[in-house]
Amino acid sequence: MRNPIRILGLLLGLALGLLAFGSCSHNETGPEDNTITRDSPENLLAMYGEAVEAESLSAYSEYLDDGYSFVFLTQDYNVAGVEPLAPYWGKSEDIEATSEMFGSSDVFAITCELTIVGDVERSDSLCTFASDVDLTMAIKGDGLDPDTYWVHQSLLRFTMRRDRYDRRLWVIREIREELEPDLIGLASLEPGSAAIPSTYGFVKAMFKKSHPITRDTPEHLLIIYGKALEEKSLPSYTECLDDDYRFFFVEEDWTAAGVDYTAPYWEKTEDVDCTSKMFASSHLDTITCELPVVQDISPSDTLRQLVAGADLKFTIDMGDVELSTFWVHGTLLRFTMCRDSNQPSLWVIREMREEWPDLKELAPGNAQSLVEPSTYGSIKAMWQ
Repeated sequence: MRNPIRILGLLLGLALGLLAFGSCSHNETGPEDNTITRDSPENLLAMYGEAVEAESLSAYSEYLDDGYSFVFLTQDYNVAGVEPLAPYWGKSEDIEATSEMFGSSDVFAITCELTIVGDVERSDSLCTFASDVDLTMAIKGDGLDPDTYWVHQSLLRFTMRRDRYDRRLWVIREIREELEPDLIGLASLEPGSAAIPSTYGFVKAMFKKSHPITRDTPEHLLIIYGKALEEKSLPSYTECLDDDYRFFFVEEDWTAAGVDYTAPYWEKTEDVDCTSKMFASSHLDTITCELPVVQDISPSDTLRQLVAGADLKFTIDMGDVELSTFWVHGTLLRFTMCRDSNQPSLWVIREMREEWPDLKELAPGNAQSLVEPSTYGSIKAMWQ
């Protein structure tokens, strides 16, 4: 018969051994790791909000794709320093302003809550969704209490993609602020603290550095060309044109422009000469110019073709009682742009072609102005 005391001792030893092993295992693994990573769009959204609250520029920068852009609401274009043709910041502009924000001694605290609303459009490499944003920022004001800016009634549409450097992770490709936020009648955040209703774009733009726009992209060149017309600035206008520049007229304007089908264009000297006379004329009152891009035909680093829907108004004193407004509205301008031979980092216009004008009757702009439908070429030809 086996000794029961010996058996009991063996069982007790085994139990103590298992207990010790279990204790040892628990000590080796430590507490459960709850750290989230950018392995899903939902996690990345949460991490983006945390980076804003923590004012962590390194984390914030890590979450943005190299081709990232932030698209502003129309009402924020001026404060952000953007134009309708390019109403966004790229990654470098966004990070520069965010760096100023996070580093400012005037910013006391930031809270940021982002909640996905509506449908999530998802593929293996791309994800798009809208997120409600509830963000507050306390900034040193003129009084004793800080000013609190509150972003509450707005949506941010996120487009995320796989990180090209690590396909397991995600990055933010675009943030687009959508819907006109409700900027009236918002309650205070807490008793004694008045909230200033705002947009996310406005809060970001408060910290931007001022940089003059240059001809560093074809889109910026188009903006500068339009401003040169509105400001009647001949030096700026001339700088926009390549030495081999040509303006091609539509057939209806060949006679007025003094050209024919064998060479239906003006070269740079003819264009600049007539534009100089236009800008200097005491009969020309105002010029307004909008050139929204409707098509990018040939994206390239050295040669680009952009088609713009021209909306130009030239208010001219024709000797009548009322000023006449010549409206270029139903026409397209096809721009061919190339690198500036003198400054390769900048762009110039090699060629401009007017296409498909619509000269149907247009409604008058106001009681004191007679609106006449026109083409851009016919306006140019008036001053030769």
